[in-house]
Amino acid sequence: MLLRKIRLAYIFELVLLAGGSFFLLYCFAFYRGVTWDEREHTYASFMFFKGFLPYKDFFEHHHPLLWFLFYPVFFIFHNSEYIWYALRAVMLLILAVDCVFISKICRLLSSDKLFSRVAVLFFLCSECILHSGSEFRPDNLMLMFGVAGIYYWLCFVKYGWQAALNLSFLMFFLSFLALQKAVMIILPVAFVSLFLVSRGKMSWQAVGKAFILPVFFTICFVGFWYYTGALRDYFELNFVLNLMQRFEFSFEIYDTLYCWFGVGGAVGILFFCRDVLLKVLAVLCLVTFFLLQIVFYTPWIQYWLPVYPYFAIICAFWALKWQSIIIRFVILSVWLGACIFFWGNKAQEIRSFTPMKHMVLLSSEILKIVDEDEFIIGNNETLGGLRFEAMGYYWFERGYTALLDHRQFHRREWPDKEKVIKARKPKVIAKNNQRVCLREDNLAFSFDHCYETENLFYQNFLDEHYYDRGFVYARKN
Repeated sequence: MLLRKIRLAYIFELVLLAGGSFFLLYCFAFYRGVTWDEREHTYASFMFFKGFLPYKDFFEHHHPLLWFLFYPVFFIFHNSEYIWYALRAVMLLILAVDCVFISKICRLLSSDKLFSRVAVLFFLCSECILHSGSEFRPDNLMLMFGVAGIYYWLCFVKYGWQAALNLSFLMFFLSFLALQKAVMIILPVAFVSLFLVSRGKMSWQAVGKAFILPVFFTICFVGFWYYTGALRDYFELNFVLNLMQRFEFSFEIYDTLYCWFGVGGAVGILFFCRDVLLKVLAVLCLVTFFLLQIVFYTPWIQYWLPVYPYFAIICAFWALKWQSIIIRFVILSVWLGACIFFWGNKAQEIRSFTPMKHMVLLSSEILKIVDEDEFIIGNNETLGGLRFEAMGYYWFERGYTALLDHRQFHRREWPDKEKVIKARKPKVIAKNNQRVCLREDNLAFSFDHCYETENLFYQNFLDEHYYDRGFVYARKN
């Protein structure tokens, strides 16, 4: 009788964990307003949609796969205020694909169906996924292809299927095209692959065959940039400039649940488990974790995305390792309690979000007074990314990374906002501040060395030619 009650309580906890995870995911996806990075990629996607070439025609320092794959979304919603909801909804579909491949990896490790379900729940309720998993950013696309690549690579390790290794390498290549940080997913797999080759568990011939498609598409990719005359721009902005950045060390990851449970669980697998495939997964987890910490200093939570599928699977493994329902109930209770405590402390942060509906209302008001191809000047907090010609994505144009581009390569002059306004008289001008970063020492990144400015030295001109609409200036005629 007691065991039956504990089993029912255990099922209730799983349902509570699932319900809480989906509720938080909904809040982060459709209640929280658009973030700075999302505006950047929305702006770049608009530019790409209108036929502008990244790197050469406008400043960017990310790989282009996101803008290419989202072309249909911008084709449909480029003139709609609901574009923000559409982008977030597609990112949730990408997150669902992540869950599918995490479930598949779990089935490679165990026939227990509960294992894959708990791993998916642990993945979805993690702070990194809830913060970044629904945002319109290339990190999520990188993770989707990366997790798919890991799954097919593990299939090869377990079954020796050449087709699986071929698919794995192709997925890793697509992950890299989504974002350069995919090397944090690829390098651990490469290290373990070399070890397996040295032990005779993997042949050079199989690896060579798997490289055929990635090498072919790499030649096509490089050839495209060479043909368009943007190869140098592409290389300098995506690699030289990014490697020049020096991030300040962050301890943010050590305040999260998964850091200690995930890393500790991976170490425990190496010492106390005999399953070879599980040990391989633990090694991939630990190498990925330490590479992220050493290479990036992980200044923002989304940098940790590559390691979270490993954390979720490893935590689920230890939560279900024991067959006793009492032990499983106790472990899940501790985990659920930790989640409630962690997200309870985050409640104030969630309540402080600028609601998405406010962003949609702002966008709809702007679209009512601006024709599709009319010029507007925005900034990161309001209009940046709303229209392809929002030349004033000023946070990005004058931000730290663009400042590096200006100093190192001198390809673009700083836009003079006052001259642009007087010469072109944009239909709408955002009123909020722009960020200017002027740090001189060693090209190190720090928001402490940025300042905010209104730059309204041309106020008389605005008063003469524009209506003050509160949040924007609208041209009188």
